[in-house]
Amino acid sequence: MSGPDERVIAELYKRRREKLTVMLRQQDGIVRCDVRVFVMAAAGRWRPTRHGITLEPGRLGELIAALRLAYVKASRTDGNGRGDAA
Repeated sequence: MSGPDERVIAELYKRRREKLTVMLRQQDGIVRCDVRVFVMAAAGRWRPTRHGITLEPGRLGELIAALRLAYVKASRTDGNGRGDAA
């Protein structure tokens, strides 16, 4: 799956045949972070989908802050999306 200019950081399995992959990619000397959904293809190989985002490392702090805020707000709900999450 990953080539010489790619380094997988983490994989989170959504389902048996679907996963979210966080990787660093370098292209033309520029490093980017790619967070993408991969699906299992017919030949048993993981294939990237169009579902995902690619960010320059300088933007990762913003994404991390947004995810932390989402985590805090989601933790305050009653499990049905109600509560302090609004």
